[in-house]
Amino acid sequence: MEIARITVYQADLPVPGGAYHMSGGRSYPALDTTLVKLETDKGVTGWGESCPFGPVYLPAHALGVRSGLAELAPHLIGRDPTAVERLNEVMDAALPGHLHAKSALDLALWDIAGKRAERPVCEIMGGRTGRAIDLVSSVSCETPERMVEIVARFRAEGYRAHSLKVGTTVDEDLARI
Repeated sequence: MEIARITVYQADLPVPGGAYHMSGGRSYPALDTTLVKLETDKGVTGWGESCPFGPVYLPAHALGVRSGLAELAPHLIGRDPTAVERLNEVMDAALPGHLHAKSALDLALWDIAGKRAERPVCEIMGGRTGRAIDLVSSVSCETPERMVEIVARFRAEGYRAHSLKVGTTVDEDLARI
């Protein structure tokens, strides 16, 4: 089995509530995400995604992800998609760094491995632990009252930890916290 084609898609993921606000006046009405479809010559398809949080939050951004994928894809065509570790070495040699681009491909490779083995990827990677995973909510920089409402909604959904965005005045931020 060989990688025959890599297709990259862009999608805007809408933010519930209209926009996500952060310090410095940064606001995102949607998150620019990149989806990768990795197809093999045997008809097995794997999917991956990379969604950096806006262009000024992390040292990665969606356009950089797609540019990185354009650099990496030619190095993967014709190779065995089940040799995940070898392909990660190929990607590292072809483009040092750029983990956000590589992560989308890595996810797609593991998706293919799971489909080929007819097993969930978690079993291929060592098995289920049986433990619940605590999720952390991310709460936009809003009025303190609105943030309390958002945290209450997240708590009702089962979240027990919350990342609160601040970044206006010290007094306003203390009220938020």
